[in-house]
Amino acid sequence: MEKGKEGHHTDAAEFVRKGLNEFPGSHRLMYQLLFHLRFIGHIESDKANLRCIFKEAAEIGERILTKCTDDSIRHDTIREVMRLLCGA
Repeated sequence: MEKGKEGHHTDAAEFVRKGLNEFPGSHRLMYQLLFHLRFIGHIESDKANLRCIFKEAAEIGERILTKCTDDSIRHDTIREVMRLLCGA
């Protein structure tokens, strides 16, 4: 089951990254990537990879929170960053 979840979120994150290449300013896509990174982070056992995931998530969160005016996306972003950091 965990392997399936890992594959789903990894594939989904790559799909969203492709969307961000086309729409780099989309806060909704940034949030979706953050969402999938949280799940990838929960199952990642390699500390170096986990640091990369945390770094990417922090950068995405910062971009959203400094530029996005949609309160719903901002609140969801804060929730996902906290869940990633807390391991929830």
